[in-house]
Amino acid sequence: TKEMKKIILATAIALLTTMPASAQYNNNSTAKPVQNISVELLGPSNWLGLQYDTRVKGNSGWGYSVGLGWGYSEASTLFKVVEQYHLISLVPRANYLIGNKSSKLELGFGTNIGYLTGKTEYDRYTIKEKDDKTYYEYKEHVIEKKNSFTYYFFGNIGYRLQPANGFTLRVGLSPSFGLGGTHTVDDFYLIPYLSFGKSF
Repeated sequence: TKEMKKIILATAIALLTTMPASAQYNNNSTAKPVQNISVELLGPSNWLGLQYDTRVKGNSGWGYSVGLGWGYSEASTLFKVVEQYHLISLVPRANYLIGNKSSKLELGFGTNIGYLTGKTEYDRYTIKEKDDKTYYEYKEHVIEKKNSFTYYFFGNIGYRLQPANGFTLRVGLSPSFGLGGTHTVDDFYLIPYLSFGKSF
């Protein structure tokens, strides 16, 4: 519902803005910010994504990432309606890591800004009557193309394994929602994500 989406959005913003900034000032606060490049499956990247992530300081506390995502959907019906769509997305996000060592709790919030392109194909029929009988007569094959910009918001909550240098792993859940309209999702989704890469 719209009320649920507003509550989740407000909670996410409050959570990210009220975390104590002092938590960043640990033993690594003056160290070089740890960065990583990773591949993400599902979650905010839709199906597959590539992202760059960095801390503000050290290897915990505030950070941000930006990435590209790709998604694909295909559907058909008994009436031979076929839909095929690709979604290419820009995925910026802010995140906060809690933990002084390599194992961390990850909390984040961001948006998926995408370009949707695809088509819907179906056969069109006309209704005919003959000898007091009604039947359908094939008329034409229709291809409707669709191109549009889309968006939705998401959160992240999960586990992150991130040493200062080496293999990284992220796994968790991503609640996703839109604010209504024709260019966003119209429901609340809870999508798992898995990511792996390298920190440096």
